[in-house]
Amino acid sequence: MKANELRIGNLVKTKTSESAYNVRELNETLVNLSGTAVHYDHCIPIPLTEEWLLKFGFAEWDNGSGRYYDGRFEIEILTNDKIMIVRSFDESTGKHWHLRDIEYVHQLQNFYFALTGEELEMH
Repeated sequence: MKANELRIGNLVKTKTSESAYNVRELNETLVNLSGTAVHYDHCIPIPLTEEWLLKFGFAEWDNGSGRYYDGRFEIEILTNDKIMIVRSFDESTGKHWHLRDIEYVHQLQNFYFALTGEELEMH
C-alpha cells in the first residue's frame, strides 16, 4: 500500500496475518499497527464485504438485493467483481447520486470521513 492511501484509524491486514489491524501512527516509511511497526508494502487492504458493512452499522435494505443503508449512504454489492457502489439517497425524493466505487475497508473509512467529518465506527 502507499502512504497516501492510509489515515490513522484505518483498518488493514498484513502479508503475514489475516487479522485486521488499526493504523495508530504513520511516518515516511513505517505504519504503526496496534503497537507493531511495519513498512507500507507489508500492509494489504481488507476487501469490503457484507460482513464489514454490517460491522459498520449498515443494514440490509430492500431484502436480498445486495443493498445496504446506514441512514446517509447506500452501498450496493455487485456480485461479479465485489465492487461496492456508494450512493447518497434522499428518502424524501427517492433520488440516488452515484458517489464512488469502493473495494476496500480503508477506502470506505476515508470516504465516509471526507464526506461527513466523522469516523466510521464499528458497532
